[in-house]
Amino acid sequence: MPEFKVGDRVPTDKAEVEVTNTQAPLKPGKHQFQLIVTGNDGISSDPVTIDIVVRDRFSISAPAAIAFGQPFTLTAKSASGAQYDNVKFNWTLSS
Repeated sequence: MPEFKVGDRVPTDKAEVEVTNTQAPLKPGKHQFQLIVTGNDGISSDPVTIDIVVRDRFSISAPAAIAFGQPFTLTAKSASGAQYDNVKFNWTLSS
């Protein structure tokens, strides 16, 4: 399977390609892929693009139990380990 790197073309003989990037997974955020198809006659199509948004997943850690009335801390952690600037965390007590 090919490894995608920004700016590198990945030629295939099929109309689909799996994006795995196990060595360097796509970071959370917006990424753009481009396709140009070249026929047997050497004539190429106009480029077409698609935007893909990679979303990070978060988990929450907290103590399993606390004493009545005692404060505690909820901590959000990114599954990718990415550090984010200028983000807001919206906490809600749901039950």
